Amino acid sequence: MKRKNWGRKTTRCKERNMCSPRMRNKENKGVIDLRRSLDDAVGRLRLFQAHTRGIIFELDSNARIIRLFASDPELLARPASEIPGKTVVELLGPKLGQRHHDAAMRTVQTGQSQSYEYELDVPGGHCYFACDSVAVPGNANLRHAVFWIRDITEQVQVQKKLIRTERLALVGALAAGVAHEVNNPLAYMMLNAEKLQRTFRQLEPDGTSFETLDSVKNGIAMILDGTRHVRHIMGELLELARSDDPIKPVDLSEVVGLALEISKSVWEPSANVYVEAQNLPPIMAHRGRLVQVFVNLLTNAVEAMPDGRCPAENEIVISCKRQGHNAVRVEIRDNGTGISPEDGSRIFDPFFTTKLEGTGLGLTVCQRIVSSFGGDIHYEKVTPQGSLFKLTLQCIQSAALPQAE
Repeated sequence: MKRKNWGRKTTRCKERNMCSPRMRNKENKGVIDLRRSLDDAVGRLRLFQAHTRGIIFELDSNARIIRLFASDPELLARPASEIPGKTVVELLGPKLGQRHHDAAMRTVQTGQSQSYEYELDVPGGHCYFACDSVAVPGNANLRHAVFWIRDITEQVQVQKKLIRTERLALVGALAAGVAHEVNNPLAYMMLNAEKLQRTFRQLEPDGTSFETLDSVKNGIAMILDGTRHVRHIMGELLELARSDDPIKPVDLSEVVGLALEISKSVWEPSANVYVEAQNLPPIMAHRGRLVQVFVNLLTNAVEAMPDGRCPAENEIVISCKRQGHNAVRVEIRDNGTGISPEDGSRIFDPFFTTKLEGTGLGLTVCQRIVSSFGGDIHYEKVTPQGSLFKLTLQCIQSAALPQAE
């Protein structure tokens, strides 16, 4: 009687089963399903990226970038094809890259997530980012780190505007109280100083030397000059605190002409002013307050002219053009000394000034006035020298009016 080799037969059966077409089809189906799942995951990831405006990096255990997904190539510090295989230090430099590298290594070594914010100059401009890192399984039981970097520039800008609005509201409330308290004693000081000045003009020297009278007159003149300066400051503070006045259609050319006439004594001896404006629609504004904006900007332009230069070489150009169907763009350009990049970002802040005797409220008031009309004002430096203020003012729509090229 022959013995049966059950073990060998079983092995052969297994080998035959493993090599059977049915088994191979099953394996192929599993691979296909896995690929579909991976494609679906990549698709969802890309969809997620498209709606988050950000970047996802996967870094290995040595903080080298394995792969990335970017919703916008302009968010990357260099072309996407050059990034895989590099460390974040190689990509961004030691100053900023080291922070990312340290965060990645902490995530890889401890498995703990990291969250922080930073800012960076990219081809699209200066942006703010938020970064979150999460540990994920990698090869050979090593952790990898996935970094999700989101562009939060718009959120930061909105937050800054809210902070600025709150600050202006606080300054406005403070201004109203200070101006009220100062204006009362200021009024009777000016009245008495003016009365004394008129009296001394009528007096004939009677036992009093001309030198003594002149000294008293000069003192009174200085008092009046100081009180007028304080009144001017109080006027700016009250303008800052004033509630929005009702707006109505006004003629922009008329407003510019009136501002030039009011400030003529300031700019005429120091610079040439050129106005380019034609076929402008009425704009929605408060006439008097808009005149104040132009007077302030003209005065600033004159004060920015360099010392020692011939007045004929100083130029201020006011250009007014239609912008689209419902706005007018006004540009006030000068060839003065300009403003440094550091100061340029702060010139609209309350009480910030580069002048020795400035209040730091003029441009803040201008911005508040223009904003109250639904408009916008911002500053640009002119190369090689000078400044450019751009105002956007809302106008009454009219299809019959021509548009600027």
